[in-house]
Amino acid sequence: MKIILTSSGFENIESLCKIKKVLNKSFDRIKMLVIPIARKYEYKKKKYLDDYISIGFKEENIYFFNDEEPEKYRNLNLDLIYVCGGNTFLLKDCLNKSDFEKDIIEYVNNGVAYLGASAGTHIATKSIEHVKYFDDNEVNIRDFNGLNLYPWIVICHYNDTRKKIYEELKTKYDKVETISDNEILYNKNNEWIKI
Repeated sequence: MKIILTSSGFENIESLCKIKKVLNKSFDRIKMLVIPIARKYEYKKKKYLDDYISIGFKEENIYFFNDEEPEKYRNLNLDLIYVCGGNTFLLKDCLNKSDFEKDIIEYVNNGVAYLGASAGTHIATKSIEHVKYFDDNEVNIRDFNGLNLYPWIVICHYNDTRKKIYEELKTKYDKVETISDNEILYNKNNEWIKI
């Protein structure tokens, strides 16, 4: 399994360079499923498509997930699933309702790389309950289980303003990792590495 967890995804030049290095495959050869539903009501597909093309992806290799038609995105020939940032609870709600969580896990188990940005990173962890410090749970979800692709929890966009939350969470969870906007966390040979 290749899992890459970030705060900023492709939107930060430092994390972008690190993602390229870890993926070790030219973007123009990557078939990518983008899951933008954490920003469901504000995601501008054209803008993001242009951004992805500008960094090397080919338009014909990019699929944008629509949680109202999940069956269209099952059994695709993919290299990468990119789960974007936004509201983690909205993301969880949409994935639950579309029953697509199991598909993501199946893709990853079959060798498709997973890239998370902020909410996409949080949902990949063991639990998203701690995200209440950062996101509003307007959809009122009660199931806080993540995809468990990363066995602990992560605080994204980490800086000094989140240090107090980090210290509090360390008393409640086995392990709490932090990722700044410039860092990525990825697995290699069953070891988690932060760069």
